[in-house]
Amino acid sequence: MADQKCTTCNGHGSTAHSAGGSGYTYKCCTSCNGTGRKS
Repeated sequence: MADQKCTTCNGHGSTAHSAGGSGYTYKCCTSCNGTGRKS
């Protein structure tokens, strides 16, 4: 499941932690050990 989230985080902020745009995307990417890319 974590892998899937990482992939989704890549360019897409599926897991919204903070309503801001790149904010939640960055957090998601961080959870992916930097695997995700902040768009």
